[in-house]
Amino acid sequence: MPRKSIRGLLLSIAIAVSISPATVGQQQRPYRGSIPWSFVLCKFSDSPTPPHDVIYYQQMIIDSGTKGLADYVDSVSYEAADLGGSSVHGWFTEAHAKDYHQNLTAKTNPDYKTGRKQRLKDCLAAAAADRDHPYIPPSTDRVYVVTSPGLDEVGFENCCAVAGDSTALPEFAHEFGHGINLEHSFSNDPHYPGDCWSQIGEYDNQWDLMSAAHIYTDPTHDWTAGPPFLNAYHLDEMGWLPESRVLTVGSNGILSGTLTVAALTHPEASGYLLVRVPFDSSDPFHYYTIEYQTADSWDKGIPGHRPH
Repeated sequence: MPRKSIRGLLLSIAIAVSISPATVGQQQRPYRGSIPWSFVLCKFSDSPTPPHDVIYYQQMIIDSGTKGLADYVDSVSYEAADLGGSSVHGWFTEAHAKDYHQNLTAKTNPDYKTGRKQRLKDCLAAAAADRDHPYIPPSTDRVYVVTSPGLDEVGFENCCAVAGDSTALPEFAHEFGHGINLEHSFSNDPHYPGDCWSQIGEYDNQWDLMSAAHIYTDPTHDWTAGPPFLNAYHLDEMGWLPESRVLTVGSNGILSGTLTVAALTHPEASGYLLVRVPFDSSDPFHYYTIEYQTADSWDKGIPGHRPH
C-alpha cells in the first residue's frame, strides 16, 4: 500500500489519564494454527430439497479466496489461525419431522436449552446412521450443524454450533465465534434490547461480530452480507493481537501522552492496534479499550471511520 494511503489509516489520540501504574497482564487464550471443524448438513424427514448443495457450503466456509468464513478467520486472527482440517458433509435425513424440532425449542418449552442441543445430537445421529456415506466427526473437531430448513442459530462455547440452510455469513460467523469461546458484546444502553432473551445492552456493539444480528454489515458481500471485524477486546482475548501492538497506559509509569493507533483491519500500518486504559486500581484487568475502525475491508458496512 502506498505510504500516503497508510498515513490515512492512522489516528493520533492524546490520552491524559490518572491510573494505577501497575502492569496489566494479557488475558489470552491463544488459538494458533488449525482449528478443525466438521460441518454437518441435515434435513428433516419432511423437508423439501435444500436450497444449496454441499459445494455451496464448501465455498462459503472452507475454501480460501471466496470471502467466506475461512478468509474471515484468516483476517481476524492476523493469519495466526485457520480452518485447516475442516470438512463439510451431507445432506443427511433425520428421522424426525420439522414440527418435532420446532416444539423442542419453542419459547414456551421450559427445557428449550436442552432442545437446542438435541437438534445437534439428532443430526449427528442421522449422519452416523446414513446408509451410503456415514459420517462421525473426529473427536478433535468442533461440530457445526446446518439444518434445512433453518430453525435456530446458536453456538455453544468451545464445542459446537447450529445454523440454518440460508443463514447469512455474519450470523454464521457469530455462532462460530461462540464455538471458539467468544461471548456476546455489550453496550451500556439501558433501553436495549427489546428481546427478552437478552441482558441489558447485550448484542448492542454494532461494530463487533459478537453482537450479531444487531451489527453493521456489508450488503454487497458475496454471501448475503459481510460481517464486521471482531473488536479489539475480543482479538486480545483470543491472543491474536501481537504483543508489540498492544499498549497498557500507565504500565511504564507514564500517565499521559500522544499515541498513534492503526485500524484493526490494517495491521500493515504502524501504530498500536489496541490501547488498554485501566480505571480500577483494585483490578488491573478492568479497563477501557481504545481502537480504530475504518469503513473498508471486513468493516465496509460500518458508517464511516470511527475511533472508539
